[in-house]
Amino acid sequence: MAKKKRYSVKRSENRYVYTIPAAVAVGIIPLITKVFVYSNKVLAGFPWFMQGGIEAADVALAYKSFFLQILMFIMIIMLALHHFTGDSKLTVKRRFIFPALYVVLVLLSGVLSAYPSLAFGGSYERFEPVGAVISYIVIFYYSYTFVNDDKKLGFIIKALAVPVFLMVFIGVLQGIGSDPFSYDFFKRLIVPAAWRNDLEHISIRRQKGIAYLTLYNENYVGMYMALIIPALTALAIAAENIAARIASVILCCASVYVLICSGSQSGMIAIAAVTLIMALIRFWGVSDKRIRMAGIAGAAALTVVCTFLLRQPLGRIFEKDEINPWSVAGVRTEDDEVVFDLECGNELHSSFDIDENGNMDISFRDKDGRDLIFEDRGGQYVLEERFEYSGAMAAAVRVDAIDRYAAVFVIDDYKWPIIKADDGTYYYLNTALNPVKFPQVKRVSIFPERFLSGRGKIWNRSLPLLKEHIFLGSGANTFITQYPQDDYVDRTYTYGWGSFEYDVKAHCFYLNDAIENGVAADACLAVLFIVYIIMGIRKYGKKYPKGKAPVTEMGLFAGCTAYMITALANDSNVCVAPVFWAVFGISNVLMDNTEL
Repeated sequence: MAKKKRYSVKRSENRYVYTIPAAVAVGIIPLITKVFVYSNKVLAGFPWFMQGGIEAADVALAYKSFFLQILMFIMIIMLALHHFTGDSKLTVKRRFIFPALYVVLVLLSGVLSAYPSLAFGGSYERFEPVGAVISYIVIFYYSYTFVNDDKKLGFIIKALAVPVFLMVFIGVLQGIGSDPFSYDFFKRLIVPAAWRNDLEHISIRRQKGIAYLTLYNENYVGMYMALIIPALTALAIAAENIAARIASVILCCASVYVLICSGSQSGMIAIAAVTLIMALIRFWGVSDKRIRMAGIAGAAALTVVCTFLLRQPLGRIFEKDEINPWSVAGVRTEDDEVVFDLECGNELHSSFDIDENGNMDISFRDKDGRDLIFEDRGGQYVLEERFEYSGAMAAAVRVDAIDRYAAVFVIDDYKWPIIKADDGTYYYLNTALNPVKFPQVKRVSIFPERFLSGRGKIWNRSLPLLKEHIFLGSGANTFITQYPQDDYVDRTYTYGWGSFEYDVKAHCFYLNDAIENGVAADACLAVLFIVYIIMGIRKYGKKYPKGKAPVTEMGLFAGCTAYMITALANDSNVCVAPVFWAVFGISNVLMDNTEL
């Protein structure tokens, strides 16, 4: 009996086949745009969630997430084939224990989550489930394994030329006010078949001249451009021929224009910061003082230019809170009265009864229990003109949805609807028209509320949540369930009563990750990132050799570092994260391979 011939798959024979999934992660996933209709039944169980919005539509996240998870399984299969049929085994570095542990903790957080359907499926304006988060680590390791020499890197770069050009081209069109997605032809490509006869009523609402590409959010554009602009700059320097160099320069300039049109301050700051960082790494130890000073001065000048390119003055980023002394600091819905706590320290107490015809019997008192004088102006009960209660009033308003009258208090020009239940207890009527006892929200006062365009407010309310998620998080996509969406004072002053805006993410990747996947998991990523930065500083210092390959490597390192900086004020997302993790894996293998 003849022996069966045994075949082995050699890496050299499959050089480009194995790199295709990495190219898809970087180039194709960000371009996917398709409307997906989904249900919010889980969130509809919360009293603050809009009751009429159980069904919603997503245009930029869901299908990216679906294809990303399919790509993850393809990568796992190819890694297994490589390991068991190839001529070499998979490489495992000691630092890879941290992303491996991260995967375990993400999976456990999802399995043990109070909302597993959100953790493994999707949530309101969030489609980054457990599978997508784990796929990032798979993409990282896959890119590290297969994009491991300069020829494969060159193949990836060439494969990405068209996708990156398309992304930048779309951004330029949006920047000049000609958004492709405002035309019926492109709408037909992304909407379900049943919607194609009603295209004139379908729009992706964006302010004209704002670049958002296919990435859903302008801040995601900042993350994307912060990642690719340093890489494009390096390619413009290290390109093999004049044509490639000119193309890289044009694409880089267009990318800067798109970044400016996005208005992403974090992206611009990250580009400026990483330029200065790279200058310090390369020039600080140079013996020639003139070269050292010229390099650092040039980087500092670019930092200043990026600062002036910000759409808002830099001072607005660090804007301090301005407290109106007669604004509402808190509300207490008691059994026998409703109490409005004012910022000036005073209080407005009120009790009322409303009959079936809307006639209201009301009284007002200060914090010492003294009656306050008011005037009945045809059903509007207006307090006398006093500093603490300037313009304060109340009126009975019929709410048909709950078949009841509410006393709508107007204080500091904001509405506060209060109802009195049949048992005589007072309740706040929230935007979802649910009567609730006004909650007392936990928060810290580390950041000014207006810090970084309002991120300080979100961070102050998110930080107290960390103590509940030291080892395991609440599960992917579940930040919306953990954050105090019932902070009705903040919601009223931010959006006004009647708005259905929710804080669905922490606007800080590291903070959001700690809440959803646990502080321990977040620490694993932090260690991986810190080790990477230390390795980069050591390798790309003054003694690193000159040449085209080192320039490309430093461009990837600068892009990854810029992304990590933008992640301080932005969240991970399925639009840009796959690109980062692929480039991050490639950059890691270039660091480990000293021959390149």
